[in-house]
Amino acid sequence: MVTCSRMAAITSLASPTVHSVVQINRVPIWTPTAPKARAAASPRPSAIPPAAIPAVIFHRYLSGRVDRIVVRMEEQAMKMVEVMHGQREK
Repeated sequence: MVTCSRMAAITSLASPTVHSVVQINRVPIWTPTAPKARAAASPRPSAIPPAAIPAVIFHRYLSGRVDRIVVRMEEQAMKMVEVMHGQREK
């Protein structure tokens, strides 16, 4: 027959091993969940307010147009400098 003191000695020897096994195999109490189907179906608010969308479109268009005009002006300036230095004829 096992006495209480002997049982305490046996469990004290086994408890670190049992405790670590229990800790490794422990199931988490809280887990993150996926968003509700209703939340996934609702549209997200846009980062750009609706009134700013035409402004963004025109900004991109006009920026591209200005870039093209600047490139043509630089080409014409280079031609003019070459004509003035006599490296190119009109």
